[in-house]
Amino acid sequence: MKNINISLIDQIIYSASPFLLFLILSANTEISTFAILSSTYTINVLFNSSYQAYLVEPVITHWNNLDEKMQNQLLVSNLKTSIRESYVVQIFSLAYSALILSTLLNSVFEIVAYLLLLWLSGISTSTLLLSRRIMYLTNHKQKSVYLSLSYLIISLLFVNFFTDNINTFPGLFYLFISIAAFASTFIISKKQFNFFIKSFSPEFRGLIRNYRLFDLLTVPSGWILANIYLSLGIIYLPSLEIAQLKTYFMISSIGLAIHPVIHNVYIVKINNINRHLLKNYFSRVFLFISVYFIIFWFFQKQIYNLLFPIYNFDSSAYLLILLYTVSGIFWLCISTIFRALKMGKEIFIIYLLGALLLVCLFLFDPATNLYHAILHHTYSTVISLVVSLYYLYKVYEK
Repeated sequence: MKNINISLIDQIIYSASPFLLFLILSANTEISTFAILSSTYTINVLFNSSYQAYLVEPVITHWNNLDEKMQNQLLVSNLKTSIRESYVVQIFSLAYSALILSTLLNSVFEIVAYLLLLWLSGISTSTLLLSRRIMYLTNHKQKSVYLSLSYLIISLLFVNFFTDNINTFPGLFYLFISIAAFASTFIISKKQFNFFIKSFSPEFRGLIRNYRLFDLLTVPSGWILANIYLSLGIIYLPSLEIAQLKTYFMISSIGLAIHPVIHNVYIVKINNINRHLLKNYFSRVFLFISVYFIIFWFFQKQIYNLLFPIYNFDSSAYLLILLYTVSGIFWLCISTIFRALKMGKEIFIIYLLGALLLVCLFLFDPATNLYHAILHHTYSTVISLVVSLYYLYKVYEK
């Protein structure tokens, strides 16, 4: 229970960072600025997701398979800051960044400046992410809380005091969160980690090769499921619709924040299909989903108007985002079981099928308003949930 509580506190603080940052931005920046940041922040999410798939998850998943000597070697080599190990991630993310930015910005100078700042924010926040995860593996959970809290405070101070500068050039937002991430990592983790880089050992590369492949292939699909309309929706939707869409996905992020908490605790516990463990696992998932839905349904207008007073409340879009969130929580928690059982191929298929549906809808029946954009995301998430339940049934039968 203590581990759950520490994980919950840590995840609340960490998840609160982007939420509170964008809450400040939604209230204090122009709609066009908020829309641009909502779109470009998806690039930071893409970088973090790729970095996590390529570096973090293989280590987390295979940690118990490593002897103490290899675990210590990985810690000493400072895996989380290994820029050398993330070349593929950097190239992939920056190439896609250039594509998205070309649809948002007209100036070549602005695009180049954005790319540099996005790369910096991607490296810095990914380093922060892996710092937190390694701390769980090495029983430094409380240090992870301090790390998350430090990042939250520093980034909020920067954004709150320099809102006018962000309105002038939105790319400065990424400079501020980069400074916050690097400063926090150095302050909290300097005795355990540094920025001198060593590569993976050949033995460890062999161990994670297949898992890394499917996990990295999963990233584009997972990113599409959560971000396609925020990143590329500006092709079809005006800035106001993109800004409003971001507010509804922020409501969803409150519920989805539970998954990393459960994932961090159970990923190292689930080595096989144990009925008692699964019952305990899903009881926690159902409890949270129930509490989340009841609170956010019965107080829907009050919650939305409190958080986003300058935007109009849409009850239909709100109901859809709750359905999207509940489906997402459930199938993401199922995916944790598959990750623990090294079922990378099945996770890839689940993500891929949902993403293919969403891409088809985006290309051939593009949303023309907020409601339809959320509806498309909900369709794809429900498909992913159905497929994940099918695979869970097959595993349980075995």
